[in-house]
Amino acid sequence: MVNFRVRDLDKMAAQLQTAGITVKIDPQSYPIGRFARLHDPEGNPIELWQPKVQDIKGEVAKQSRTVSGFSTELPAIRKNPPQLAITGHSMN
Repeated sequence: MVNFRVRDLDKMAAQLQTAGITVKIDPQSYPIGRFARLHDPEGNPIELWQPKVQDIKGEVAKQSRTVSGFSTELPAIRKNPPQLAITGHSMN
């Protein structure tokens, strides 16, 4: 699974849905943020992550999350992370 960090999960989900892509937002908020899932044209899962806890410098503290039995460490996030851009490509 590919995981993309986004600044505003709701706006990104709305942008994708406007393009005809099904996005399922997890209703639960976790200590490290919120998540949503969609699939690429081949059915592979893609996860969107909006970080939650930020320090005064705008960075997310280094934290761990267990995914499918594997522990993955999330690196510190830069103050201005790049955003996922959807440009004229439909995933239908």
